[in-house]
Amino acid sequence: MDSKKWWILSGVIVLIIVEIVLFVFNLTELVYYNSLLLIVMVLIFFLHRIFQLPEIYVFGLIVVGLLNLTGGLVFVEGIRLYDFYFGFVKLDMVIHAIGSFMAALIIYHIISTKFKKANKEVLLLLAALSAMGVGALFEVLELGGYIFLENNGVGDYLNNALDLFLNLVGILIASLWISFRK
Repeated sequence: MDSKKWWILSGVIVLIIVEIVLFVFNLTELVYYNSLLLIVMVLIFFLHRIFQLPEIYVFGLIVVGLLNLTGGLVFVEGIRLYDFYFGFVKLDMVIHAIGSFMAALIIYHIISTKFKKANKEVLLLLAALSAMGVGALFEVLELGGYIFLENNGVGDYLNNALDLFLNLVGILIASLWISFRK
């Protein structure tokens, strides 16, 4: 098994173990969000098998997953790490920017692998819009958690808007990075 598949499989195993612990301690909200992470990791495992994702992308997704887990499980001065401010930035904001950055890179890698002769700018626009769609899908899933789970830590409309804005920031940074390489 190559090292990328091992990283992904290790991430899936860790998420399954964490899922069991969260379930045992009846942390319903975290079970829900961890399940979403687990689905993403399994999807990435299969995408890697098809498109040979660069190792740094796989590692970046694992970092995003770990940040999500610690954000919900770790408290600093009685404040959930997601909601803790580091200066003027909350961890949730950083996770959205990094996650959408990684989504844009992965989507660009996939479509540029599939359509090698296509115009780079068109592929970049398609990757950026697709990554925004992925971010919007996660916001819809977060809304599901807000509606159906009691005592959830999901924010209000402003939180949703900031999440989408930070997704855009991450995607724009990824787009610039892709534009200036090669």
